[in-house]
Amino acid sequence: MKTSNLLPYGLMAAAALALPALAGAATSIGIENSPHDFSLIIGSNKVSTASWNTRHGVCSPCHSAHHTDNAQIAPLWTHATTASSFTPYSSPSLNASVGQPDGVSLACLSCHDGTLAVSTAAGAPTIGVGTDLDANAKIGTDLHVTHPISFTYDTALATADGNLEDPATYKIGDPKTRLTVQTAPVPASWSGTSLTGKTIQQAMLFSGKMQWDDPEVKQAMEYFAKMLDYLNPDHADLTWDQAVKELMDGKVAFNSMGDWADGEFIKAKMKENEDFGWVNHPGTDGSFLILADGFTLAKGATHKESAIAWLRSIGTKEAPEEFKPI
Repeated sequence: MKTSNLLPYGLMAAAALALPALAGAATSIGIENSPHDFSLIIGSNKVSTASWNTRHGVCSPCHSAHHTDNAQIAPLWTHATTASSFTPYSSPSLNASVGQPDGVSLACLSCHDGTLAVSTAAGAPTIGVGTDLDANAKIGTDLHVTHPISFTYDTALATADGNLEDPATYKIGDPKTRLTVQTAPVPASWSGTSLTGKTIQQAMLFSGKMQWDDPEVKQAMEYFAKMLDYLNPDHADLTWDQAVKELMDGKVAFNSMGDWADGEFIKAKMKENEDFGWVNHPGTDGSFLILADGFTLAKGATHKESAIAWLRSIGTKEAPEEFKPI
């Protein structure tokens, strides 16, 4: 079987599928040992009386491990939402329309306005008082001299302002074109995933600052919906290797799969660029997704010693090299 029978080439890129037009990078650098780590009672910039966090969880003070109300202002958010009325930022030179904080900004202010205790959960009694928050971390409700938040940053705003980069086209790390300061906005030291090469819209989406009902996100999901039209009817009944076999047999035109599928072609003695080919998902240049499988020892395993020996063998450096030579 030649590649002419497989056009377009089988898609076997280790890249994200769901949002091909908006592949981006998360910007979080982690909670542990940060000022938002309430799992410890002591430490600089920590809540002074964190004894309420009896489970010493890192995420549980603000998040649930499972489904929460869809109306919550942040994913899996369990903290109570402030009812404060805020004085928004204002400036005669501001072109954006700034209203009351919403979304993730409101989630932050639900602690930092100082009206709710850090330990106040949604629909649950308060444990502690508002003074649980360090006084230096209180922003209050007057935001008129801080910085504008909760406004729409789009192409229209950039055009109206004249000094803002277009968030749909400007890529982080590129030379500035509209400001007298030409230094690209890339931190000198950054422990999170690099945002260089991503547009401002991509960076805002994956750091939670672009709403999921944004037109750009909707367009990406429309593209994804069109991709679903190409699915074979029995796709849900196939394992990934069975799906690759469908491609080998010429029953499907392409297969969206990680690069581990290469092993199936090698096993079938098929040659790259002769019997099959591959391309990256459009819009994912520079992105790479790592998938890891975990193996555990079942409690009360019948053949415990054999299971341990097997786990030890696959945990060696040689095992993955034998499975998938580089």
